[in-house]
Formats: sequence, C-alpha cells, structure tokens
Amino acid sequence: MRIAYQIPESDGEYQASSFEDAFIALNKDFILKNKEGFYQYGALKDFAADEIESGDYYKFALNNVKKKSAFASSLLYFNKEDGNEDEKWKVPHYIEEGLLWIQ
Repeated sequence: MRIAYQIPESDGEYQASSFEDAFIALNKDFILKNKEGFYQYGALKDFAADEIESGDYYKFALNNVKKKSAFASSLLYFNKEDGNEDEKWKVPHYIEEGLLWIQ
C-alpha cells in the first residue's frame, strides 16, 4: 500500500491542499491560455487574470472551481499530446509519483 499526498513542486514554495490548487499552481499559464475552454466545460467560473496571478491558489480554487469532478474531467478535453511544451498541462508531482508506483 502507498499513500500519496500533495507535496511542493520543484520550486518548493507552494504546498497545495487539494488536487485543484496543486494543478492550478503548476499550470496557471495553461489555465490563462485556455480560460474559455475551462469555462465552456463547466470547470471554472469566469475569472479575472489577476485572481490567478495573485498566487493564492487555494483561494482561487475555492472561489472559481465550479465542481471538482467537472474540473478534473475537463482536463481530458485538452489533449496533452498536441502542441508544444508550452501548450501542455503538467501533472502534479504527487500524482505522477503515485502513477509510477502503480506501474
């Protein structure tokens, strides 16, 4: 058995408390570029760029994620294999570690 939980990403500064704020912290540029898609899929409410730029990802997630399930499933619509590296979303490290352990 293995227990996985949120850990700081490589910069070590931000400690997430949920999948949503971990993903947002790691992918804020991706979210800003694809804001309309997240809104269209019912994942996020309409938000101002400065809300996510503030760096309070927990508060951003609390105020702007419509439904946790819609947020997570919306990621399937953004094909991770299309585009260049700047256009792809990143997997939070704790999830990547858990998936590698399952293999």
